Amino acid sequence: MSGRFRATPAKRKKLQMIQTTLDMFRKTPLEVVRERHAPGFVESDVELSEKKKKLHAKLTKLWSNFLQENGLPLSIINNRSFELMVEAVAQYGPGYVCPSKEELMGPLFEKLMDWVAELRKKHERAWEQHGCTLMVDSFTNNLRNLHLLSFMVGSVEGIFFLGSADASYLSDYEDLADLIEDKIEVIGRDRVVQVVSDNSHKLKAACRLLMERNPTLFWTPCAFQCLDLMLKNIGRLEEFNKYIQQAKHVTTFVYRHQRFLCAMCNKIGRKELVVPATTRYSTSFLTLKRMYKHKDVMKCLFTNEDWSRSKLSSTETGANVREIVLSPTFWNGVEDCIKASEPLLAVLRMVYGGEKPAMPEVFACLDLAKKKISDSFSCNPVILKKVIDILSCIGQNKWSKSYMKLHCF
Repeated sequence: MSGRFRATPAKRKKLQMIQTTLDMFRKTPLEVVRERHAPGFVESDVELSEKKKKLHAKLTKLWSNFLQENGLPLSIINNRSFELMVEAVAQYGPGYVCPSKEELMGPLFEKLMDWVAELRKKHERAWEQHGCTLMVDSFTNNLRNLHLLSFMVGSVEGIFFLGSADASYLSDYEDLADLIEDKIEVIGRDRVVQVVSDNSHKLKAACRLLMERNPTLFWTPCAFQCLDLMLKNIGRLEEFNKYIQQAKHVTTFVYRHQRFLCAMCNKIGRKELVVPATTRYSTSFLTLKRMYKHKDVMKCLFTNEDWSRSKLSSTETGANVREIVLSPTFWNGVEDCIKASEPLLAVLRMVYGGEKPAMPEVFACLDLAKKKISDSFSCNPVILKKVIDILSCIGQNKWSKSYMKLHCF
């Protein structure tokens, strides 16, 4: 090699200084990922070179192959720790060698356990200083006849997973209350301010028993499940259920015929007609909202020449679906469903969002939802009374006692 291509010691030292300076100003992987998930973040539109584009496409394909070959869930892509790892590897540059299996099972696992222990101490200091919430969630495995409980502790420091337990052997709610009380003792009786659980019958009974045993403890059922239960009961009302079932009949017909589905998706901007949501009941109402938004497109698809020439138009099912889509009564009913559900869906989004609201905020938003529904159905007092009765019954029975107990202490 010619000497002019060989870096001198002085030049190497200068390059090292430049690299050190760049490392000082470079954001850490944690800072990069945190900024990426911050509200209002916009990805910078950087024009990539042709070489960079090819490398990006190759890397994307390798990630896809890795996930598929190892049977890993694709949701891992949205995992925060996965993003941190990818960003750290990118900042490291070429030549990184993954740790061996022995390292992962030995020293690295021990370091991880030490880190979790330190993290718990950090959370425990917050529990002692500010108090905390014990959250209990239940899972049922019907195939194995298992009833599992997971316990998490929430505080100003965040959420910490405390552990899980098999509650299949527990015969009644008193045993379940004893199990939850054992977890309270592990955390510290003076630290636990409230218990939040799902709305299963046994957990509700057990938590009520806990409040009787501990006067300074109060129980709050899961706000998300309560709101979902409101949507469920509203959807079962005769005035709404009829149109929900008709809408399901339409969507089932559309999704069973690929050509018709593709034509519809192209017309509505390559969006799905059915809106997948967290729960079945919110999915139904969100789908109604999308159908109503694109009702003119749907009507057009059932009245154009392509529909008239297709074999589907001569079938009984096709004729029934066409009649539903072209019926003004159906769309008026869908509009009523949207009016009854949209305010509650807004509260549901707030509860399920990144910033978890306090109970007073949930109550304030629920009152606002009631007002919007009252304004929408002011000309139809029969429907209004049924909807408000559902909201008042579920909201007051499930939340009010715990909420009042919170303010008494």
